[in-house]
Formats: sequence, C-alpha cells, structure tokens
Amino acid sequence: MQKYNRLLYFLAVIKFALPFFLQAAIYEPHRDELLYLAEGRHMAWGFMEVPPLLSVFAWLTNFFGGSMFWIKIWPDIFGMLTFLMVANIITSLGGKTFALILGWL
Repeated sequence: MQKYNRLLYFLAVIKFALPFFLQAAIYEPHRDELLYLAEGRHMAWGFMEVPPLLSVFAWLTNFFGGSMFWIKIWPDIFGMLTFLMVANIITSLGGKTFALILGWL
C-alpha cells in the first residue's frame, strides 16, 4: 500500500483541482446553486427537495462570501474524499496502479 500512496494522493489532488481549471470564468451559478444559497439564508431541518446538511454547506458558503470558488469547493472536496475512500478499498483488496486509475475515472 505504501508503494501506491504517491499515485493515490496525486490523483486525489488532480480530482480536486481539475474542475477549477476546466470551468470558464464567465459562467454564473446554476439555478440549483442559487436555490441552495437561498436555503442557506433560511435554515430549516430540510426542505422537500434537499437534505438538511446541504443547507449547512450553503450557509457556510454564504458566510465565506458566496463566490463561485466557495460554491464549487464543496463538490470538489467531497469528490476527492470519495476517491480517497474508494482508492483505500481498491488497495486493501490488492488493486494496483491500473485499478487506481480506473477508480479515479
């Protein structure tokens, strides 16, 4: 497992940073993102459309300024953490480099 740690963390950083490089600066928030930010201003234990924890992250986004960076950071963080969890499962089952790259895709 130690042998693949560098590859694992390199792929996790790419998974985190790549959406920021692929996203054009001219795009504005999507209508769902605007809905989530509005729900963050009116906290409740859940709305019909979304789970309650999403409103907490929307509140944090509003607290940090509500810029596109903060709107896009949460999906990137959770995508990276999901990859790290899957990669740990892959390496514990004996997967090697090819399996890690497939898990990244």
